[in-house]
Amino acid sequence: MKQRKPLHKRLRHRIRIEVATETKSATGAVSRTWAEHKTVYAEKRTVGGNEFNPTGLELNKISVIFGVRWSAALEPIIGLEHDARIVDLATNLIYEIVPPINHINGQRRKIEISATNINAEI
Repeated sequence: MKQRKPLHKRLRHRIRIEVATETKSATGAVSRTWAEHKTVYAEKRTVGGNEFNPTGLELNKISVIFGVRWSAALEPIIGLEHDARIVDLATNLIYEIVPPINHINGQRRKIEISATNINAEI
């Protein structure tokens, strides 16, 4: 049976986790901007992909799981998945986080973040 590499050797992808902030202008218009929360190395596993054309437009969807080393700085995004996203710094693809964010085995060693990229190039 092939042994899996240790976590530190699988963290080959550099990602940036961003958090949404909303601001209101003097006229009451709400604008949403993205601010960097933390840049980390991650393990990236593709778990599925779809390509469909319901309205004549090509739409690709890739589902991935990012495994990152646990950090206290990542705890604030747990529960705020709808207001956070991931940017793969090698490809500049943006991934929407799919709740929930999981601690592996309830330990504070690794966090797995499921994410989906829409309109990605496969």
